[in-house]
Amino acid sequence: MDPIKIGWLGACLDGPGGSFDKIHRMAFDEAVESGLLDRPYEFVLHAENGLPNGSARNATDGFKYLVDEGCIGVAGAYSSDNAITVAPLANELQVPLISWAGTERLQGDYCFRLGNGDCGGDAALVVAWLAKQGYTRVAVLSEATGLQRCRERRGFLSDGDCLVSHPGVAKRRTVEKLV
Repeated sequence: MDPIKIGWLGACLDGPGGSFDKIHRMAFDEAVESGLLDRPYEFVLHAENGLPNGSARNATDGFKYLVDEGCIGVAGAYSSDNAITVAPLANELQVPLISWAGTERLQGDYCFRLGNGDCGGDAALVVAWLAKQGYTRVAVLSEATGLQRCRERRGFLSDGDCLVSHPGVAKRRTVEKLV
């Protein structure tokens, strides 16, 4: 039986036998041993050389390379910048992309985000924790999606004021009640 191929796309790859490779092999070995995976597997590693040091095209070309190599799924595009550019391609080619990118723009039937925090939700979680510690005024500097998430989640925050701003409106300061 031919092995299934899983692609790894990312700048954090440390090559065959490296710590990144070993930890994922442990998980796949366990799946084979338990019968969850009924065939051998093969990892295909590809450094994306994407943003911010490389280019978005490098990330999308890397994803295409892994698909052309026969990978049935790809883990990677771990930075939000790269996930945003690779996600439409994953959906178009119908090859699952699993990423821990923080962006909420990693969307589609073939895009899966691991729970590693997100750009929009982290600010609200920090505000909630600070409010529970008794702080009554909290300042949040976040991207626009973070502001929306903060507003959506304020129902579980303690009473107090929250100064909310993001780079796009840094000159306009608004104070909002947390509840």
